[in-house]
Amino acid sequence: LGEVDVEADGSCMFEAPANLPLVLQPLDANGKHLQEMRSWCAGMPGEFLSCIGCHQMQNYASPNQRTIASRKPPQQIQPWYGPRRAFSFDREVANVIEWRCSGCHDGNPAKKNVLGQPIPKLNGKPREIYDNLHPYVRRNGPEGDYHLLTPLEFHADTSELWQRLEKGHHGVVLTGEEQSRILTWMNINVPFWGTWGEIEKADKRILSKRRELEREVANLHFDPDVIINPYHPVAFEPPAGKKPQRMARLRPSSRRPSPARRRRSTWATGSRSSCGASRLDASPWAVGAKRRWSVP
Repeated sequence: LGEVDVEADGSCMFEAPANLPLVLQPLDANGKHLQEMRSWCAGMPGEFLSCIGCHQMQNYASPNQRTIASRKPPQQIQPWYGPRRAFSFDREVANVIEWRCSGCHDGNPAKKNVLGQPIPKLNGKPREIYDNLHPYVRRNGPEGDYHLLTPLEFHADTSELWQRLEKGHHGVVLTGEEQSRILTWMNINVPFWGTWGEIEKADKRILSKRRELEREVANLHFDPDVIINPYHPVAFEPPAGKKPQRMARLRPSSRRPSPARRRRSTWATGSRSSCGASRLDASPWAVGAKRRWSVP
């Protein structure tokens, strides 16, 4: 979906599409996620939802004090590089790797790293690029601990891929959008598929029935299986120079919010809200941070 800003006191209020499962991620100033929401949430049309914290008793209420966000109109979600769509590796990330990396990581067995090991092959079909790239991202896998995660446990800075890119990898310097595409992929646990319809073994009858029920029961007319940005390969562009350069820090997005949709619910989160928002307890990422909402 996109991003919304968090106020200096940790509060946030925004409008979101109704009847849609949302996952929340707090981001630092460079777009790296700091903690993972372990479940999804959704609002009914016209419903006002608020949060007092994942681990608070359900009968608790926040102190009756107004936050910065509660004194402003709800934010509109700022779209992430285009309209709402399903996120997949081939459509959102593969072109960045082809454009910046495939020329050197071309599968030549004579090319070795400092340990004498073959460097990963990052050209060819998107699936091959993905299979060779994702081992360099530190993430929770099928055998990982799925209890509540420690904040920053899977921060992008703990991954070898991002450490190499940020230090300067043979003159490769990514643009702000290219950084954001790779970081978003890492933030949402490095997926490959974007929709159920793309998976060969998916039961099309079930997908069709799901769409029918979404339209009839939830009044949802957005079809996540429609591909609006199909994959097209791009050619490698050599770095401007061989001297390693550090990438510029990402700055808060300047993208303007899209027009409000008709079917929306209002969400509030933050500290000490009269509408029942949660307290962030002076978390270090609250001030100046941003949040991105992604749809499973």
